[in-house]
Amino acid sequence: MPTANVCAVSYSRVSSERQEVELSIAAQQRAIREWAAKNGLHIVHEYVDEAQSGRKDTRDGFLQMIEDACGSSPPFRTILVWKHDRFSRRREHAVVYKARLRDRGIRLVSVSEPSDDTPSGRLLEAMMEALTEYYSDNLAEETFRGMRESALRGTFLGANAPFGYRKARKPGSDGRVRVTLEVVPEEADTLRYIFQCSLDGQGVKEIGKDLKAQGITNRGKRWMNSSLHRLLTNEATVGTLVWGQRRKRGAADPVRVVDAWPAIVSREIFDQVQAGLVLRSPVKGPRRQRPVFLLDDFLVCGRCDRKYIVQGAKNNRYFYYVCSTLHQQGAGTCQASYLNTAVTDREFIDQLTDQLSCPPALPSITDLAKGPASSAMNRLSHLVDQAKATLDGIEQDVSGSSILNLLRSLPSENTLSELAFVRDCLENLTDLRKEIARSRRRVDNIAGHFGPHGGGHNLAASVEQFRQRLIGDSPLQKRETIALLVERVVVVGRGQLDIEAKLPFSS
Repeated sequence: MPTANVCAVSYSRVSSERQEVELSIAAQQRAIREWAAKNGLHIVHEYVDEAQSGRKDTRDGFLQMIEDACGSSPPFRTILVWKHDRFSRRREHAVVYKARLRDRGIRLVSVSEPSDDTPSGRLLEAMMEALTEYYSDNLAEETFRGMRESALRGTFLGANAPFGYRKARKPGSDGRVRVTLEVVPEEADTLRYIFQCSLDGQGVKEIGKDLKAQGITNRGKRWMNSSLHRLLTNEATVGTLVWGQRRKRGAADPVRVVDAWPAIVSREIFDQVQAGLVLRSPVKGPRRQRPVFLLDDFLVCGRCDRKYIVQGAKNNRYFYYVCSTLHQQGAGTCQASYLNTAVTDREFIDQLTDQLSCPPALPSITDLAKGPASSAMNRLSHLVDQAKATLDGIEQDVSGSSILNLLRSLPSENTLSELAFVRDCLENLTDLRKEIARSRRRVDNIAGHFGPHGGGHNLAASVEQFRQRLIGDSPLQKRETIALLVERVVVVGRGQLDIEAKLPFSS
């Protein structure tokens, strides 16, 4: 079995089932296998995402690969991709996931865009990612602009025709064939009947029952309240094309084209139905916010070692902590008591603050934490030294001529001239110098706070600060503080609380 150092996995992705041949999954995998064979790597697994956008990080194959790579003992040390844009088309995603992989000692290699793991190589890779993101964003804008222009010309752009219509292709005013809608007579009769029922004062629930009694379906499916409401509010029924309503806030106004196709109901009837829907709609009050329960996810049953959950009573006027065994399996399965959430939370805060306020508590906690705190400070000091060394190396490369020589040797490709590309890179170098200066200031601040003369290691002061936050007014602030101080709270006896604390600066 090959060692992990020579083992690799491949990741291939296409964003469309109609991807061009050179970008197909098979073509990517073939190029990766050939590169791996030439470079002495053994591919142990191939991750694939088909018809998945690189602008999202919720891809199944991608997430599984990251999970395997960040496991306790990953069986590989290299991830091979055809191009960097197959891994991600968003810079923020690329930076985050590459950092996670780098922390695990796993490198990401593009077989068609090789770069070395040096400050210069990482700078060039970042520029490639920036160009990839620009291409993706620009493509999205161009696609939106093209679709908007098609909508303005009366082209129906929906995936499915609304009820009462079917798609049809007809020549437009410019001579080009465009997709429009034509009336389906049988469905049109049902649509008019639904509008008439709404005019007569029936709600969508009543209309749905009426249609079910008559055996009238929604293209083979039963009518849902939501689908009936959508049908009654869709302006397509009056022949009006509306496109772009779901665009993000701040985008261009939706496209509206009147008489884009034949109307099934008149505008007068449509407007009367909208007014009736508004009158019959329930008055919406302010959304009731769920209270914050301090011990939710912390409370554990001392009898069965299962967590407590929150259960409401009397229309959620009262809430109780209930052992999950008792809640799921019924009376008699656990002898745990029901605990009123307000009373239990108050008793817990009193007990925890009393423990923190006890005179021997702070010195005792400080003594116990000296070892872990000292170890943490040493690790932090080492990381600060590493950060300073990395900044020195990057600054040396930026100030030297190696990157400039690299830029001058780059071939001119795509639509960018070599001169324009170099000018953009020089501007990026200026920004990088500013970022180096900002990073130095941040590193110096961390070193000053946690160094030998800083105050970050003063655990006693931190514990006193936590005690003050526990007696504050904000429930969310209290929960955050509890999460820092408490591992879990065990319910023993008849509702007594056994607090298992954790040191806030433990390793």
